[in-house]
Amino acid sequence: MAAAKEVKPGKRLVLEVLFEPVPLYRVLAKQGFLAWCEKLGERHYRAHFYRQGAEGGIGGGKGVASLTEADWEAYQAEVFIEENLEPPLPMMRVLEALAALKPGEKLLVHHVRRPVHLLARLEEEGHAYALKDLGPGRVELLIRKGG
Repeated sequence: MAAAKEVKPGKRLVLEVLFEPVPLYRVLAKQGFLAWCEKLGERHYRAHFYRQGAEGGIGGGKGVASLTEADWEAYQAEVFIEENLEPPLPMMRVLEALAALKPGEKLLVHHVRRPVHLLARLEEEGHAYALKDLGPGRVELLIRKGG
């Protein structure tokens, strides 16, 4: 917790741990962090905690707030990201599927971690999104293509 307090907005804390620190995600989320985790071995995880900027940073801006629970009911395309898919392939797969949609259409992504770099890209390009953390190794991301 002391190390997390030293992390400036727009920077991240990286921990090498024996298990995915799911309870820590909730604790640090209250302090403005987004989290994702890489499984590097049987008992080797690398947990990333990104401190969002004062303006909301990745995932905290208008993109997240503009999607509602009702938006999850209907989407035009779906992508599944497997655990063994090496970067940047997951991001490329999502962006290719998004490119095939018309403005206003939605893409549901089933992912194995929080795709922080993808979230930054979505914000830069003006796409709305919402993220659901469903537990270890299961994240759903709904993206509405911007105009």
